[in-house]
Amino acid sequence: MSMKFTPVGDTKGHLQVGSGLPVEIDTAGNLSTPGNVRAAPATADGDVVTFEQAFGVGQTWQNVTDSRAVGVTYTNLTGKTIWVHASAAIQSDGFIQLLTNGVVVDRAQNTDGRRSSVTGPIPPGETYSFLTQFGTFSEWYFSELR
Repeated sequence: MSMKFTPVGDTKGHLQVGSGLPVEIDTAGNLSTPGNVRAAPATADGDVVTFEQAFGVGQTWQNVTDSRAVGVTYTNLTGKTIWVHASAAIQSDGFIQLLTNGVVVDRAQNTDGRRSSVTGPIPPGETYSFLTQFGTFSEWYFSELR
């Protein structure tokens, strides 16, 4: 890996970056790192997120209707943030809620058989559930970007 920077004053020498990665600087201002440089997965505040960790990378929308139910708590064990979505027809006045770790992150209210949906991100290791109050619900559909 090499980089170039504009030198200010005498730039010849060595410096340490982060956890001791040596960086060499020549008199022309070229930076180089001997050996291979690998990015470690982000594990703490201030860490860089690798491409593979980025939201949406390597993830696809999945129909999870057959494996999801209202009132059941699920845990995101994928190691990446997922996006969840639930929709239903509401026959009488009522609402659907999406909860993450017990906190309401989305709520939809409707009536007269129209569809309503809730959606939101679920970070790795967080729990999520869909709850209803009042009303009569049918035609549930659940999907997740995972």
